[in-house]
Amino acid sequence: MKEKIIYVAPHLSSFVMEDITILNEDYVVVPNILNWSNKKIVPILFFKQAFFLLKRINTYEIVVISFGGYWSLIPVILGKVFKKKTYIILNGTDCCALPSLNYGNLRKPILRFITKYSYTYATRLLPVSESLVYTKNNYCTEFKDEVFQGYKAFLKDISTPYTVIPNAIDSNFWKISNYNERSQMTFTTVFSERQFLLKGGDLIVELAKRHPNWTFNIVGTNDVWAINLTNVKFLGYIDRTKLLEVYNNSKYYLQLSVFEGFGCSLCEAILSGCIPIGSNVNAIPEIINNEDFILKRRNIEDLEIVIDKIQNYKLNSDFRQHILDSYNLIKRKEMLISMFRLD
Repeated sequence: MKEKIIYVAPHLSSFVMEDITILNEDYVVVPNILNWSNKKIVPILFFKQAFFLLKRINTYEIVVISFGGYWSLIPVILGKVFKKKTYIILNGTDCCALPSLNYGNLRKPILRFITKYSYTYATRLLPVSESLVYTKNNYCTEFKDEVFQGYKAFLKDISTPYTVIPNAIDSNFWKISNYNERSQMTFTTVFSERQFLLKGGDLIVELAKRHPNWTFNIVGTNDVWAINLTNVKFLGYIDRTKLLEVYNNSKYYLQLSVFEGFGCSLCEAILSGCIPIGSNVNAIPEIINNEDFILKRRNIEDLEIVIDKIQNYKLNSDFRQHILDSYNLIKRKEMLISMFRLD
């Protein structure tokens, strides 16, 4: 019989679904996905989660937890008591503190304490990027007090072993369909309403003002800021089939984040044939793998220089092949399983 894994997550994101799918090939994966966004009911969720795990305590040996947070506390405690392996996948917001942008679990005292306990007593931490352990981001000069990020920048005495296992992207779905038909100066980006500054939304809007003949697609939010620019289209939340269509009608993808744990949307866009332009933070330069397409400073003039420099670039297979080689589902599954068997 297949061994059972409990997979804990605060929401059913695309990368959580990918993990469940690939692990189900070798294990029986039992999801425990609760909505932890309402802090008033966290005590109830602690009880509900504990009941779920204790009811199954004799049926599983491994718990995989996506993100450190309130939801990682009970699984780690029970893991220590009942000698179960607990792995926490670190994704980004659980490894940083950016008070100026109201972002990052480690800026909140209670959540920081719970996260520290979880990281200290987990079997192993699995960051999706080395930058989530410790990094120095000089991209954003206006936030000088927030240059040093990663969980070891804030939780210095944690000695739990860690292994970097990058996210993986489904290359069978994210494909190029009509590259030659794309408008020359069409840009797409993906972020939610609360991520406007975090993802460089203000830079993109300023770029749109300066270049009214260029087209900008912003996926994931509506125009709650009343931008009212005819060349900026706020597409709101769309399913991935529609998103693939948007990517395949865009020449460029903008990932201008101040902090970015990994960059799944960036990888999806590259696989779909978009030319990437990204900020010099975290794993973004590794994903793009070409210095000419990296914005070194958070500055609109510098952004225009990058775009001007690459306007005549003809897409080749380099960007896409790098994603296929580095962030594929088979590689991630093999790395995860090897960790489960090692510990």
